[in-house]
Amino acid sequence: MGTRIGIELAPGECRIVEIEAPAGRDAGAGTRIRATSVSPAGSGETRRRLAQLRGREAAVVAWGLRGDHRQAIVDAGPCDAMRREAVQSLRSAGIETRGMLVDIAPAGPRLNDARRPVLAALASRADLAEALRPLTLAGIRVRSVVAPGAALASVARLRRGRGALPGIEAYVSLEEQATCMALVRGHVLVGARELPRGYVHENEPFGERVPRAKVAARLAADLRELFSTAGLEPASVGVVCLCGTLPELRSMSMLMMEQLEVEIEPLDSMSGVDAGEESEASRDFRERGIELRLAWAAAADWRAPLNLLRERQRRIAAARFAAAAVAAGVGFGMAIGWTARQSPWLRPESIGRASADRAPAQRRGGTAPMAGATIAPAAAARGTTTIGPAPALERPPGTSGSGPEPQPTAAAAPPLIRRERSVAAPPAPAPGDRPVVRTIAAPPARAAARTNPPSAMPAATLGSILFSPDRKLAMIDGQIVEAGDDIGGQTVVEIGQTTVTMRDGDGRLRRLSLRVGKP
Repeated sequence: MGTRIGIELAPGECRIVEIEAPAGRDAGAGTRIRATSVSPAGSGETRRRLAQLRGREAAVVAWGLRGDHRQAIVDAGPCDAMRREAVQSLRSAGIETRGMLVDIAPAGPRLNDARRPVLAALASRADLAEALRPLTLAGIRVRSVVAPGAALASVARLRRGRGALPGIEAYVSLEEQATCMALVRGHVLVGARELPRGYVHENEPFGERVPRAKVAARLAADLRELFSTAGLEPASVGVVCLCGTLPELRSMSMLMMEQLEVEIEPLDSMSGVDAGEESEASRDFRERGIELRLAWAAAADWRAPLNLLRERQRRIAAARFAAAAVAAGVGFGMAIGWTARQSPWLRPESIGRASADRAPAQRRGGTAPMAGATIAPAAAARGTTTIGPAPALERPPGTSGSGPEPQPTAAAAPPLIRRERSVAAPPAPAPGDRPVVRTIAAPPARAAARTNPPSAMPAATLGSILFSPDRKLAMIDGQIVEAGDDIGGQTVVEIGQTTVTMRDGDGRLRRLSLRVGKP
């Protein structure tokens, strides 16, 4: 058994019925009354009772909404497509649909394979927002909203159950200042009308009632007009069922039967209510059930075919699903990034060091150390790597440049040009460790070219490029450089995927290409 709440926002009153109903769609077979409440609209008692329902779901019946119930013939298909076509059909018929909430429900069997009739319920957005304001302020979660005509159709479905009559039935709810009439065929609402008059004189401060005979005659005339609009004769209507707040409704039924010559039945029985459990709430419902019938029907018919909030709820659900999908994608991406960050093979500093170690050997086809690179003993002891130029080559006096290459001598090495900076972004060093310092110096031939004109400056040789979002390294003339490095009087400006841009001493740019191996 699930607990459900039905609230009727009637003219001048707020009626609440809390029931226990069996799971499933056909809940009118045996509902149990848990609590009932009837209080003046806007009173402190109403606010207190609504505050007790904070966070609970409720089905609502709202009176006084500007709107209508009309039939339309649309192409059978998805609900959204049929709703759009119904709105367009109503607009073409001259019915105002701007600022209206619209929902549709089947109004009978299909006419053929492609077309079917639907009932469109319309209600003003502004009126509905104003009517629901007390519930919103109280923190109640409004599950569905229907006009009283649709609630009367729920009364018919719950009252008849699966054994619905094949003919037409009329249902009437009579209030002090309002009246609602509905036509039902089987389980389906085929038409409804809400009138701003009841059984009390308008603008009467003391609530003086209209004579009973006059109320019966006026109600019979309104029903005949509704039958005529639907193309029906009074004789084709099987029964007229009455509910509402009018006292002694049974005597009213006799007067209406004389006017319409149709069977009139007051809804003052306990039909659809499990009367086996005797409690204060069930006794109160037994006494005032004819007045609480619409609030009970809203709770019992929990999945009513019509719901004025259905389209808005679909949009909210779609927006939430889209937001959840975006959040899930962001979370998945962050998880993948975190996993990659934790992997020792995918860390940027590991990639940079591994590539720097492999590049010289790959360039020379072996594992020999880079030509012109030396590790000073003192620096090695401190954990500092010093990369210097190759020793200068001396030729004996009188020898030409075409003879055999002389052996290098260490005395000819020019002074080193040192510049300290981090090769990669390594993890924080442990206590006692010293940072790694990299010193780049130009080969002798390129160092000597600083004093020569730019046109005489020898061309650099691009060996390889390591390109990644976190590190961009290149091997030029056997030296590992990155953007900003100075080598042979030229500054590395930019390292791309296949090219390296360098600027000479005169500010002219040169580009080394990995494809052709020359600028």
